[in-house]
Amino acid sequence: MSNTNRGNDGTYQGGERRSGFGSFVRWAMILGGMLGVIVVVALMMDSGPTAGESAPDGAFDGTVRSIARGVRETSATVGEGFESARESATNLGMVQQIETRLSQDKAVVADGIEVDVEEEGTATLSGLVPSQACKEKAVSLTRDTRGVVRVIDRLAVTPPDRIILAPAAGAVPEVASRPIPRN
Repeated sequence: MSNTNRGNDGTYQGGERRSGFGSFVRWAMILGGMLGVIVVVALMMDSGPTAGESAPDGAFDGTVRSIARGVRETSATVGEGFESARESATNLGMVQQIETRLSQDKAVVADGIEVDVEEEGTATLSGLVPSQACKEKAVSLTRDTRGVVRVIDRLAVTPPDRIILAPAAGAVPEVASRPIPRN
């Protein structure tokens, strides 16, 4: 839909509400700035001269610089936190996309496959698969998923069953037929 059909309440024609991570970040930055102003006012009230005292030269300037530095550091920390949250949301979306592709492909048995996406589009596949062909298909589907830059393959092919015959009924194993020496 076109952005020109947007109403004052943030809705588009048809009642869809536009939500975006960018608007959330903008509001968080505004709130962070407001918090900084509150801190500045509180510090000015606490650090001002008491009755009968005069403020030393430059004390007010130093306080303002200190507060400004604190506001900048707080803003940077808030920005980093939101960037981290954005990356986590992106990674979660990629995990869901990969898991959906694996589960929908008939050549892949996805029950034993764990998917993890780390920073910068690195997808890690781990777990057990029934065959080498299934392993290769899972890696291929993951590699071809939008946003995946690199695939770390930790998948293992389940070894074939090993059949061990038990001795016939009533037979005594050779080891048990020897007497056990006692000291």
